[in-house]
This record gives sequence, C-alpha cells and structure tokens, in this order.
Amino acid sequence: MRRTIILLFWILLCGTNPAFTQTDSISNPLKYSLKGNLSGSLITGTFQQFSIAPSLDFKVFTKRWEVHTITRYRFNNTNGLVIENNWYELITFSYFTQKNRLLPIAFYHFDNNVIFRVNRRHLAGIGVSSLKETDHWIWRFSAGLGYDDTEYNGEEFVNSERIGAVRRRSLFIGGIRLQNQFFDKKLNWSHDLFYGHSLIEGDDFFFRYISQLSWKIAKPLSITARYEHRFEHVHLTSLSGLNTILLFGLTYTVGN
Repeated sequence: MRRTIILLFWILLCGTNPAFTQTDSISNPLKYSLKGNLSGSLITGTFQQFSIAPSLDFKVFTKRWEVHTITRYRFNNTNGLVIENNWYELITFSYFTQKNRLLPIAFYHFDNNVIFRVNRRHLAGIGVSSLKETDHWIWRFSAGLGYDDTEYNGEEFVNSERIGAVRRRSLFIGGIRLQNQFFDKKLNWSHDLFYGHSLIEGDDFFFRYISQLSWKIAKPLSITARYEHRFEHVHLTSLSGLNTILLFGLTYTVGN
C-alpha cells in the first residue's frame, strides 16, 4: 500500500508539471544529487546488540522545479528484543518562482515507530515555501495544510473524544530548514524542523528536529553526525512523548 501511494505520487508530479518537457530541459539543465549514509553497531557476549541505520537523500532539480526524497531506516535488536524497526520517508515537490519569494510545494510523508507506538502514518499536503539567503546561511520557511492518517499501537487515549487506534485528522504543517558551509565548503551544518498541529484538538501535535554535521574527508566521502529530537503529544496512554538519538556514520555523495 505504501509503495503504491509513493508511485502514484511520483506519477502525479511527473505527469502534471510541464517542467518535465524536453523544451524546458534544454533551458533548465537537469541536475541530481544522491547521498547515501550508513551507521550501526554490533555487540556480542554478555550484552548483545545489533543496530543499523542507513539513509538515502535523493534530489532531482532544475532552475524551475525540485523533487526531493529522504528515506531513513533504523533497526535495533538488544538482547533479543526489537527496540527499533522504523521507516521514515519524505517526498517534497517545489516549483521555483521569481526571486523565490513564494514557492508552491506538495509533500508526502510516511513513517512507523516502535517507541512512539506508530504502526503507520500517511501524511500528505500542499503549501508554500520561501527561500532567504544571507552571507552565511540559507533559510527556507514552509507552511501548509495536510491530512494525516495514523494507526497507533493502542486504543486508549486520555482527554480526547477520539476512539480507536486509527486517528484521521487535518493538520497545520510548518517547517524550517537552515544550512551553512564552513572551511571552504568542507563542513556542512544543517537544521530541519518539521511540525504538525491538529486543527480539531488543540493539544494534539508533534514535531521532529534534526541537526546534522558533515565533514568532507574526500571528494565523495564525508563523516557525519546526526542528532534527532522527536516529540509526540497525542493523548495515548503509557506513551512517553520525547525521544532523542545521536548517530555517527559515513556519507557517500554522487551528482552533477
């Protein structure tokens, strides 16, 4: 089901936007960027643990449009107990206007998370975005509306009129991306904040903050450190809303 939705989303983008025509590709050369990252650990003996956390960042763009996909997976088995078996996917489409003051965007997001008891989450929406560049930073602000279909591992919610494990809700979506490069572009520092707030229940919201440092040690290879901070406030009983993780790994980049 998830793969079908992603495929339909791609077909919709490619089939409805004139930027994919041959004439436009001549005036706006097609470019791409592909980044693969891998981190993990293996411990044996009295304490046993196997964890792996690959990710893929793929971007296709011209001067007029951009399609950006982020895929992350984390698996953690500690002493025979599966603590993490989590997927995260985000697909965004942006159409660039004059001076990038107001960019139409569309997005689709999927994830599941053992710790937050999310069996599956489908979130899609539309909005606008704005780019701002300074001498040291590139800012991107986004806002829009989305529809969320989430199934939780649990049906007991407190201080909420919702009943059942599946919660469908309209959301206000907000996002900020901040990035910079230092030391002759060898060090890249980025920040991403993704926020969703229910339009029905005022105390129903979630956000995810990611900060990543990347140090280029060779032309295609970088050492990375990524910090993730995630919070869910959905009234689900026996759920701790806060979770953080720090990952270290290697990133391999190809592009034109």
